[in-house]
Amino acid sequence: MRPSDASFSVRVLDTSHADRADLDAALAVFVRNSPPAFRTKTNQIWVKLAPGHEAERQLRIAALYRGEVVIGFAMYSYLPSSHLLIIDHMAIDRGQRGMAAFFVFAQLLSDVIQQHHTDADYTILEIEKTPEFGGDETGGPKLIRLLSQVGFGEVHAT
Repeated sequence: MRPSDASFSVRVLDTSHADRADLDAALAVFVRNSPPAFRTKTNQIWVKLAPGHEAERQLRIAALYRGEVVIGFAMYSYLPSSHLLIIDHMAIDRGQRGMAAFFVFAQLLSDVIQQHHTDADYTILEIEKTPEFGGDETGGPKLIRLLSQVGFGEVHAT
């Protein structure tokens, strides 16, 4: 992982007892910082994290840490049959967004994905461009610009 002056790190979590508290904390970040209309329900996430879905889709939860504290959430799926990786959600607690946290999160998440899914041909993020989602602070155009700075391209689709 890339070093940071703010002691940021990203870890992929699982449903084991050892990760349970951090997984709960990451899901809480997701719920607090995602508009309900765009948010996957947490009970649906728990169902998809349970063993048995790996053949069709490998769902992963990554947590962004500042020091030892979980401050961010990302959920992504890897589809082995098509070598496609889809980042479904990213969120950072509102009070923790300083010190280029989204930029660092995107970089570290990209590093983790490359380490674990080197056979992925494409990584996809769906970003809503309307001002109602994320607002000026974290929404659409700013997020697209940030992601382009860490190597993501842009494809326009309706």
